[in-house]
Amino acid sequence: MIFYVKRGLFPPKEPTQKELIEKALDEAVESFNLNKESKYDNCDLDELDELEDDLDERVILEYRNKRLAEFQAQLKKEKFGSVYQISKPDFIREVTEASKEAPVVVHLFKDSILACRQLNVFFDTLATSYKATKFVKIIGDLCIENYPDRNLPTLLLYNKGELISQLVGLQSTVSNGLTMKLPELEKLLHSHSMIDKHNPRSRKDEDSSEETKKTIRSKYSSDEDSD
Repeated sequence: MIFYVKRGLFPPKEPTQKELIEKALDEAVESFNLNKESKYDNCDLDELDELEDDLDERVILEYRNKRLAEFQAQLKKEKFGSVYQISKPDFIREVTEASKEAPVVVHLFKDSILACRQLNVFFDTLATSYKATKFVKIIGDLCIENYPDRNLPTLLLYNKGELISQLVGLQSTVSNGLTMKLPELEKLLHSHSMIDKHNPRSRKDEDSSEETKKTIRSKYSSDEDSD
């Protein structure tokens, strides 16, 4: 059973990529028209045809520059890309302080628990897809003294220097496996604004979900046999 605590309200719905593109084009056209309207009030048809060509070129150029600026800003945010394992002395610096600059998702885990190992595989996938979010993991009872194994895996969600939500008990008591699948985890992180909605995993990543399951099974089948 999953328990979580959330502080605050859900953020407003983000515009889609199509809506952002349409808005940028509308703004470019409006800006051009405002700057050129009075100049071309008395143009004849030939001059207006030339203006149309000029408009197309300027709109494309202005939109291109706008998108280039957005792309460069995104690159500055995408500075992670992997999962970082930390220890307790690192927690304030690597999590609390780091979350003032970017969202941080913390996994309290233990390697002996199958659900934790599965979640770590999901973390690897998400960390490479959402590089503007920092993903870290730390052994549960080394982070919180006497933290019970029954609460593992646990996720702690930090943003703007604060713990905004925690997910405790993602483990199935029946199969000792992870009850939450990768798309569900991704959706949950979206809802808490931990993942940039404008940078979702690609279709290639989605199509590889079955391959991820095979990786989990093959990677840990020997461990289960030994157990």
